[in-house]
Amino acid sequence: LSPRSRNQFHAINCASLPESLFEAELFGYEKGAFTSAHRRKIGRLALADGGTLFLDEIGELSMPMQVKLLRVLENRTVERIGGTQTLSTDFRLVCATNRSLEDMVAEGTFREDLYYRINVFPIRLPSLKERPGDIPILAREFLRKFCQESGLEGEARRLSDDAVAELVRHDWPGNIRELENVVQRAAVRAGDGPIDARSLRLILGTGAAVVAIRDREAIRSLRDVEKEHVGRTLAAMQWNIKAAAETLGISRVTLYKKIRDYGLERA
Repeated sequence: LSPRSRNQFHAINCASLPESLFEAELFGYEKGAFTSAHRRKIGRLALADGGTLFLDEIGELSMPMQVKLLRVLENRTVERIGGTQTLSTDFRLVCATNRSLEDMVAEGTFREDLYYRINVFPIRLPSLKERPGDIPILAREFLRKFCQESGLEGEARRLSDDAVAELVRHDWPGNIRELENVVQRAAVRAGDGPIDARSLRLILGTGAAVVAIRDREAIRSLRDVEKEHVGRTLAAMQWNIKAAAETLGISRVTLYKKIRDYGLERA
């Protein structure tokens, strides 16, 4: 809905490009800047002027590139590799990552100043486990897309009701990508019949679904165990964040994040 929507949108995957190519892609270069530079290349920063630049997997950005990106964000100017002209650029920056930048800052692998510079309006996408109602919708869409790309009729493959239930029960540690891959594999294996729960269990590695544990309810998730442990530690330290973080062996930034995520409150 912003005025920028009518302008350029440029995306770069920080994980798929080596540092040298990433720099050339981001800043561009002048003819003769290096051996294979036979012509001038306009960088994505300049191309995104007036529009949006999307940096996917920004957590994979190397330290030297983090410094250069921070300088661009602060000055809104860029110089092509091998060039001397300083160019002004006005772009909206959108970043995405599947890593905890707070933890990376604490570990010293992501610059703190860059983190606070890009962390203006964070949007957290809940995992599939947190939104099970979306799983059937996404699974059917991935199946429809697979059939279309494979030249199959729309109803050539379908998910049975017990297959949908099996998908909803799964934890999906790999989130969207894992769900899409599982649906595609199931579609290939299904042949002319519907995709059922049994075939999905084989793909998901849950063929031996019966676990030899009598008291199933006694098994708790890692999240519940960690929440209780963090809460007990905070109470024992009388909510002294520094002392609690040192006891838990994590940074204060990480501890604050866990307090927020788990909804912990001082009694």
